[in-house]
Amino acid sequence: MRKTITAFLLATALLTGGAAADPKPTSPGELRISMRRLWDDQLVFTRNFIISALAMDSDQGPCADYLLQHQTAMADALMPYYGADASARLAALLRTHAELTAELVRSISAGEIDTLGRQRAYWVGNVQEIAAYLATLNPRWKREQLESRLETYLELTMDEIAGRSIRNWDVELAAYERARAHSTRLADFISNGIIQQHPERFR
Repeated sequence: MRKTITAFLLATALLTGGAAADPKPTSPGELRISMRRLWDDQLVFTRNFIISALAMDSDQGPCADYLLQHQTAMADALMPYYGADASARLAALLRTHAELTAELVRSISAGEIDTLGRQRAYWVGNVQEIAAYLATLNPRWKREQLESRLETYLELTMDEIAGRSIRNWDVELAAYERARAHSTRLADFISNGIIQQHPERFR
């Protein structure tokens, strides 16, 4: 049953454009909605992979593929404002983030606890690199603020993984709900920076 639900979610995301950025927004409201949608999809694809990998299900490959593909959509959303080169650089950083997430979850699933400290250090280092790069694109995206927000996102994701791994559904779902609320604030932070930097792009 769970595999059927996962397959349905992946198919729905494909049909509705879940792995692709929306057309270029023309108003602040459209940009905020589009950015929130991208971050919500990020949470869904990450959660699908966590569930599949910890259960050692055969669909973890497709789940990982969708998570990786979505990183390009996340980066493409910034292309209209910062260009193709910046989007490509960001996509590479985000794909590394998705790969590190997948490796961490697989290690937990396999009980390879000796590697977790090193993997978490790489995970944090990656989001610090993402924050540093985004800060070069927009002066309203302060590096320290981005680092704090992205590291909180990692902590909430880790809480979700931990809850799922010990089959404590209350802990897992509470972490997921906190991650959803936090990702909405993070999406708005990014959108507001774009709107402030490029007011001429929006009605």
